Amino acid sequence: MKKLAIPLALVALVAVLAGPVHAGGKTRTTSSTSDIWIASVDGMLVARTAQPAPAFGDKVNFGTAVQPLAGWQYPLVAIYCYQDVDGNGLETVPASADLVYAQLDKPDTTFVMGGGSSEWLESGGGDATCDAVLYAYPGFHKGDIVTLDDTGFWNAAG
Repeated sequence: MKKLAIPLALVALVAVLAGPVHAGGKTRTTSSTSDIWIASVDGMLVARTAQPAPAFGDKVNFGTAVQPLAGWQYPLVAIYCYQDVDGNGLETVPASADLVYAQLDKPDTTFVMGGGSSEWLESGGGDATCDAVLYAYPGFHKGDIVTLDDTGFWNAAG
């Protein structure tokens, strides 16, 4: 049980911070010049116009172009992957029971699909529906989390 406490706390934190993005809460979406795309999978560069579908266990890097931000804001990337774990249809919002993997980190991070500890990893994989979102975070300043762009959903083979 202790083994799952940290991953569950991380998922809860990501859901609290990012939940409004998908649930129509306080987070704002801007129409901007910011962009996020899958730049490499397992070290192999991907054309910006390609539509790769990284799979469970793949190492993924994202390319980002970030609009000028306020001095206290900084960009972060979040990956969300979902499986219909409760059998009532796939719900692709961070606060849903179907969220099996979430990771929030700096744009230059190499993300491992499934991470080091997630429900997706614990269940041994399986196909999932994933999305990566580029945010502007306000840090310790008062302000909204701003959604700058997202990759769009892809089917990740498990």
